[in-house]
Amino acid sequence: MRRACAATPAGIPPQTVEAISAAVAKLLKDRVILERLDKQGIVPQAMSPQAFGELLRADYAKMARVVKLSGARID
Repeated sequence: MRRACAATPAGIPPQTVEAISAAVAKLLKDRVILERLDKQGIVPQAMSPQAFGELLRADYAKMARVVKLSGARID
């Protein structure tokens, strides 16, 4: 699955993060935007910043297990 996200540096005021999130959610309702994303094979899913953070933490944990089980190492 391909993911694209809008991220901000740490320390951005919560109201700014929420405003960005709302703007992105609005864009993801635009037919032209949805068509362009579809042509790229992207299925958009708007979610709150908190939900996206939880998704990333779950992905990191899952991939940490995969790396550990694989025995992969950085030389």
